[in-house]
Amino acid sequence: MSSFAGGALPRRRFLQLGGITAAGLTATALTGCASLTGASEGSVRVSLPGTGSAGSVWRPVIERRGLNRNGLPLRWVTGQPGQLQTQFTSGTVDISTFGALGAAIAALNGVDVVLAGPGLLNHIKWLVRADSPYARPEDLRGRKVATQESTSDTYRQAQLIYAITGRDFKTEFDLVTTSPTAAQALFERGDVDGVLVGEPTASRIVGQGARQIGTMQRQWREAIDEDEPLITIGQSVRLSWIRDHRDDGFAALDLLAKANETISRDPRVLTQIAADLGLRPDEKKAADSLPARLGGIYPYTWDEKAWKNIERQIDLAVKHGVLKRKPGESVILRGRDDA
Repeated sequence: MSSFAGGALPRRRFLQLGGITAAGLTATALTGCASLTGASEGSVRVSLPGTGSAGSVWRPVIERRGLNRNGLPLRWVTGQPGQLQTQFTSGTVDISTFGALGAAIAALNGVDVVLAGPGLLNHIKWLVRADSPYARPEDLRGRKVATQESTSDTYRQAQLIYAITGRDFKTEFDLVTTSPTAAQALFERGDVDGVLVGEPTASRIVGQGARQIGTMQRQWREAIDEDEPLITIGQSVRLSWIRDHRDDGFAALDLLAKANETISRDPRVLTQIAADLGLRPDEKKAADSLPARLGGIYPYTWDEKAWKNIERQIDLAVKHGVLKRKPGESVILRGRDDA
């Protein structure tokens, strides 16, 4: 099969059940297969991006919408962007999130990491204060900009985009790297001229009156001169771990994909879980904007289009010097049969 199925159905039987769409396997089909196997003993340790990160929706959506119908034993381990990968490489978690470049770097350092399911499309925004004279990201050249740590996928993808266009992200701006919530605090105090930050933090800042002057998604499309969305992260596992925990591992990946599908089909759920994303009761404007601003960043298929995007990022990173070389083995797990 070219995509994973969360259960232990034989390949032919799964195809007979019609688990394939034109866009690849959907989360609904995957979860349906997972439900036939049930959960085994032990728990699956899953990274949960902390408050202020778009991935922090996964746990509340799964729990509030009752998606884990089989009672798969999940243990959520919270961490900030950049920290999640450290937790993974240290063995603290079984499923985490990696971007294409982060996975490639980990693989080059001997970690048997593979991207195994849909995560998030790029959702990083450039913001300035309402009275700022800056109208485009380019206007912030040489200015102080707060963004995420250099080990984060946000930072690495910004490096890639600027390298494609012949520039150096590190020297283009006076960067202050920190967590999303700390970046917001720096921005609100006026310690930086702009901020490059993801959702839902970006929605919080805009809700308080800031102006959005650009997105990394648009910069990516302009850099490659194609209308292709940029995948920021995928759900990731160790290849050795998924081989030993096939049923529970793929069932957990299915649940995460199902959470994305739930949001994509009904983005209003984001407003309903605004508090879980870190929004305060008085931030109603930001909460109401979440469906429009975040509804399109949760892919739920794991297919050829996603794999090509990941491979393209790695190839471009090598071409433009962001990566020294490609890993010897692919960092993509295309399906259960590949494990």
